[in-house]
Amino acid sequence: KLEPANIARFIEGDRTVKERMLVGSNMGGQLKHKWEQMKYAVMNDPRSGPECFVDEALHAQVQKTASKRFGYRGVIALATGDGNAKGRATFPDCVMLALENDWHVELYSWHASTSQVYLNLLREYSSVFSIRYFDEM
Repeated sequence: KLEPANIARFIEGDRTVKERMLVGSNMGGQLKHKWEQMKYAVMNDPRSGPECFVDEALHAQVQKTASKRFGYRGVIALATGDGNAKGRATFPDCVMLALENDWHVELYSWHASTSQVYLNLLREYSSVFSIRYFDEM
């Protein structure tokens, strides 16, 4: 179930995708290669422990994309459940930036690890923000 091709198919569906980005740590060469074969730009720091600076790198990439405007409402599909705030940028901050710049945001997460902050955003922005759970996959 957690094969990269299955995850990508679940998130992308049959849509046209303009940018694909995956950020991880300690990703093995074979796994990285599978994502790259599907045209994902992979940022991988083998020196880092799990999630060390991964969030910050992904925040930067989402903010870079969210700051672009195309004259139509694009979709940012973000796979995380993390809503933690430790005095730095957060994924909810990135989601809000995207929403303010006329993006539709789809959050992909495991149900059990989805932060309450996203459920609050869903109530307020249900027309442009949605949550899909990997549990459905």
